[in-house]
Amino acid sequence: MRICIIGGGVAGLSSALFLQKHLGSRISGIIKILERKPVQELIGNTSSINVGIWSTALNAINSLENGTILRQLESKGKYVTEVGYRNPLGQWLATSRLSEKLYTSKHNVTRQPSLLFLQENDLKSTLLNSVQSYQSSIEILTENIDEQSIELIQEEYDVVLGCDGPESVVRKSAFNNSKFAALKPKPYVVFRGNSYLAQHLAFQTWGYDSYMRFAYVPTRSGSVWFATIAKDLIGDINSGSSSMIKSNLMDAFSSWHAPVVDLIDATPSSSILVEQAFGLDYEAASVILAENKNVTLIGDAGHCCDPVLAQGFTVAIEDAAQLAYHLRHVEPNDIVGALRTYEKSRKSRIQSLWTTTALVTHLAHLPWPLGNLRDVSLQLTPDAVK
Repeated sequence: MRICIIGGGVAGLSSALFLQKHLGSRISGIIKILERKPVQELIGNTSSINVGIWSTALNAINSLENGTILRQLESKGKYVTEVGYRNPLGQWLATSRLSEKLYTSKHNVTRQPSLLFLQENDLKSTLLNSVQSYQSSIEILTENIDEQSIELIQEEYDVVLGCDGPESVVRKSAFNNSKFAALKPKPYVVFRGNSYLAQHLAFQTWGYDSYMRFAYVPTRSGSVWFATIAKDLIGDINSGSSSMIKSNLMDAFSSWHAPVVDLIDATPSSSILVEQAFGLDYEAASVILAENKNVTLIGDAGHCCDPVLAQGFTVAIEDAAQLAYHLRHVEPNDIVGALRTYEKSRKSRIQSLWTTTALVTHLAHLPWPLGNLRDVSLQLTPDAVK
């Protein structure tokens, strides 16, 4: 089986590792990873912002190399144990406790979800080091792929994986001019930053309209925070200086509970990441690729997740593990069928995730007085129901 992976990020590196695990000698030649950046720049240009990985993906990673990769990630990160939702006044609407470690099926305990936070560059460097240890069976090549070259790659390889992120060239080529090919801008901007300030309990605060949310998570070296706000409240993120954008963000959240403004203030302006939020068409994204395509999409190339819910890398790793599982025993004449089976197996999970995301986003952005009604309702709801 000849395999080509487009994209050398977390989705692409994870795919290579899971394919190596499940297919091994069934792979014809070397798994090729085509990445537009040279290998030495894959980590150097990666953000030091902390990112979250949920237990659904951690369990999959634990199956690689006898758990070595997971232990390396755990040594660089920190599990989030207590989380909660708040309103802008600081009142707690709901709280929950997560597992302080990853419990697998081997543990005879009641398993709560686990959430590991670590720096994005640590996640990627760990996966990259593992991939490079398979230098006889996995190769990373620097190549700038366009839509025309995708068609040639499809002819050369049995399986082509689009792991090239939200702006996926593979998706645009595979779906041509369908409405699934193009990203749709959302009405808010996303901010992310690392702060040296830290407190024990992670929280996400829901505002009242204006698409305002703020999330905070303690990390091994301090904390990471995420914020969203309507585009018209923050100004042009492409023309203003980083210090001006930070000042505008602090002004927008100035009436919110502590330590929201303090967290932003303790973050250097130049290190705050700012990006327009995008998504894919929900209905179009449920479409299965044409039956004759030997291409499928992994991670953000196929489904852009809400960055505030720490789902993007989790879903990419889940995708990679599931795809390799579906290809492990496939016959050469049924590869395309196996890809379609994989896509169908992920459909319910992705749609469920998007439905949950849409619900949380809607609840988080309710205008006054509906937002106040939301707060009161959650505060009166028994913890067992929440």
